[in-house]
Amino acid sequence: MKSITATFWASVELFGQQGIQLIISIILARLLEPSDFGIIAMTTIFMVGATAIIEGGFTGAIIHSKTVDEYDKNTILFFNVLTSILFFAIFWFSAPLIADFYNEPQLDIIMKVISFGLIINSFGLVNSSLLQKELMFKKRALISSIAVLISGIVGVLLALIGFGVWALIWQQILIYTIQSLLLWIILPWKPRFVFNLSSLKKMFSYGNKLMLSTVNRTIFENLYSVIIGKFYTATELGFYYRSKRFAILGSQIPTTVISRVSFPSLAKIHDNQSLLNVEYKKYLLLANFVIVPVLSFMIFDSQNFINVLIGNKWLASAPYLRILCISGFFFPLHVLTFTLINSQGNSKRTLQIEIIRSIVLIGALYLTYKISIIAILFGEAVSLFVLAIFEVNETKKYIDIKIIEYLRLLSKFYVSSLFMFPVVLLIPNSNSMFLLIIKFLICFVIYIFSYFTLDKEFRKYINVLYKSI
Repeated sequence: MKSITATFWASVELFGQQGIQLIISIILARLLEPSDFGIIAMTTIFMVGATAIIEGGFTGAIIHSKTVDEYDKNTILFFNVLTSILFFAIFWFSAPLIADFYNEPQLDIIMKVISFGLIINSFGLVNSSLLQKELMFKKRALISSIAVLISGIVGVLLALIGFGVWALIWQQILIYTIQSLLLWIILPWKPRFVFNLSSLKKMFSYGNKLMLSTVNRTIFENLYSVIIGKFYTATELGFYYRSKRFAILGSQIPTTVISRVSFPSLAKIHDNQSLLNVEYKKYLLLANFVIVPVLSFMIFDSQNFINVLIGNKWLASAPYLRILCISGFFFPLHVLTFTLINSQGNSKRTLQIEIIRSIVLIGALYLTYKISIIAILFGEAVSLFVLAIFEVNETKKYIDIKIIEYLRLLSKFYVSSLFMFPVVLLIPNSNSMFLLIIKFLICFVIYIFSYFTLDKEFRKYINVLYKSI
C-alpha cells in the first residue's frame, strides 16, 4: 500500500511540475521563436551529461543502501559540488569551441552562464536522494511545483520584455536555485568539512555503473539534438526540440513516476521472485495504462494539437511529433527493465545493455542523418522496436514472464487506443483550447471503457490504488 501511495505523490510531483511547465512552455512558445528553443537544445547534451557525472550514480546508491550516515552524506555532497565546479570551468573555457561547432556565436556567452546552474543544482542532490529513499514524494512535489511556477513566471515576464533566448536560460537557472534552497529548508542537516574516502568507495562501487549507464543514456538521448543542430538549422532543431518535449510529457514523465517508486519497492523484495513478478507486472500495467492513450491522441490529432497549443508557426513539428510518440511506446518497457535489473544490484548489466542500445541506435543514426530529420526519427523508432524484444528477453533472467504474456498484457492497451481514432475524425478541428480538452477527455473515456471491457484483471490495481489514496 505504501508503494501505491508513494506512486500517487510521485505522480503529483512530476505531473504537477510538468503541468505547470507545460502551461509555461506553451506561453513561451507563442512568445519566442523556434530558433530560440533550438539554441537551448544545443546546450542540453552538455548540461545533462555533466549533471549525470556530478550526481555520480549516488542517488541509486543512497536508495539501495540500508543506512546512510553523516560521513556518507558529507562525502557525497562535497563530491557533487567539487565536480560541478570542475565542469563549470571546463564549459567556461570550451564555450568558444562549442559556439564554433554549431556556428552559433551567441553560444559562447550562453554556455558560460547556463553552466553555472550546475553548481547551484549540485547543492541539492543529496537531499533530493534522501527524500526519494524515504518515499517522501509529497515534499518533493511541493518543492518542484514551487520552483517551476516561480521560475516560469519570471521566464514569461522576461520573454514579454524582449529577452528572447535568455528568458529560457534564466528560467532554468532559477529552477535550480529555488529547488536547492527548498530542499535544504525542508530537509535540513548540518554539513561538515568531512570527506571520507571509504564512504566514497562504498557508494561509488554501486553507483559508478549507474553513473556510466546514465551518462551513456542521457548523452545518447541528446545526440539527436547535436546532429540536427550541426547539419540542419536552429529553427529545424527548435521544431524537433518542441515536439520531443511533448512526446516526453506523454511517455517519459509517467514512466519516470513509476520508476522512482518501483526502484526502492523492487529493491526491498529483490530476493522474492513471486513478489517481483506481481510488482513488476503492476508497474508495467500502470505505466502503459497512462501513456498509451496520451501518445495515441497526439499521433491521431498532431496538427490540431500543435496548432491549438503553440500556434501555426510550429506546424512543421507535427510530423516529428507523430514519429516520436511511436518511439515513446517502447519507453516504459525499457525503463522498467533497467529498474528491475538495478533492484537486483546488477548495475553492471544495465551498463552493458546501455552500450548495446547505443551501438544499435548510433548505427541507425549514421544510416539516416544525411537523408532528413524524418528519416532519422523513423530509424530510431525501428531500432527501439528491435531493442524492446531484446529487453523482454533480459527480464526473463529475473522474473517469470514470457514474451507471449507481454503481448497479452500490452496488446489490450493498443487495441483500446484504436477506438479513439474515430472520435478524432468526427470532432472537427478548432483553435479552441476548450474543445481540444473536451476531445481528449471523450477519447480517454472511450479508451478506458474499451480497456476495462477487454481486461478485467486491471480493475483490481485501480481499486487498490483508489483505496490507498
